[in-house]
Amino acid sequence: MSPPLVSIIIVNYKTYQFLHDCLVSIKQSSYSRLETIVFDNSSDSQKIYPLQKKFPQTRFITNKKNLGFSLANNQAVEKARGQYLFFLNPDTKIAKNTISLLVKKIQSDPWVGICGPTMLSYDGKTTHHCGIGIDFLGFPLNSKKIFYVEGSALMIGNKLFQKLKGFDPTYFMFHEDVDLCWRCWLHGFTVTVEPSAKIFHQIGAVAGGTTPGKKQPYLTSLLRRYYSERNNLRTLLKNYQTLSLVFVIPLYLIHHLFEFIFFILTLQPQIIYFYIKGYLWNLINLPSTLRLRHHIQNHRQISDRPIFAKMNFTSGKLINLLKVGIPKIK
Repeated sequence: MSPPLVSIIIVNYKTYQFLHDCLVSIKQSSYSRLETIVFDNSSDSQKIYPLQKKFPQTRFITNKKNLGFSLANNQAVEKARGQYLFFLNPDTKIAKNTISLLVKKIQSDPWVGICGPTMLSYDGKTTHHCGIGIDFLGFPLNSKKIFYVEGSALMIGNKLFQKLKGFDPTYFMFHEDVDLCWRCWLHGFTVTVEPSAKIFHQIGAVAGGTTPGKKQPYLTSLLRRYYSERNNLRTLLKNYQTLSLVFVIPLYLIHHLFEFIFFILTLQPQIIYFYIKGYLWNLINLPSTLRLRHHIQNHRQISDRPIFAKMNFTSGKLINLLKVGIPKIK
């Protein structure tokens, strides 16, 4: 039997040199049945045309506007024919056997819904993570309890992606992977990783910022904080059961209150504005959040008890603060 077709979907935003190297690594893949779709946000014809010419088997979708990560991926999926979808950032390179290993892993158990690789630095010298955990407030942290894999390298069955209604299109960027993996768990499927599959990622080339580490400063941006906080709150409101929200939301707001005090003491009060802006966005979009919540809660297959078991009851933000210090705002 021939292996299943895998559709690699890359949403690009002004990272053409990285995109070139990414497509070269795909071309060198040992996996035999691939189609590659590039959705180019805010497309620059002078820069995309040479790539179209060099990689004629790649399907390019150009768009003059920047639709963001989630909506662009959803639209690209409409053109995909693969049994499996592999969402990949343009600032990545894949090892030759990565796709083969991910397909083998996701086919090893019918209840494996989403699979990801080991994430290495672009030069391959540093291992960033092999799956990521979250605390019960939705914040990421390194943990043995894997809750999600990054949208920068995420494999999922096409049918399951359609069943989950894809990425939330309002998540312009950030946290869409947490939300998708959360809904995958709620449908009774698992999120896992294949450690031997490797991706080399130039973190921050697309969206700015860096991953916290001992050898580099932890950089972030006000825009990153805004999208992360607003999308995280929407994720909680959609995916938790009502009783869980009664417990989680007050603690979530108390956590933010301590953050506000911290920002004032560290002379960064401007960050508070973007948190409040995220609250207002969620208030304005509450009707759509409630509609999606109604659908998710009606179709969930498991309660929040096993979901809580996959989370950490510590503060991911506090752990990162103690580990790498105060992030610098770009």
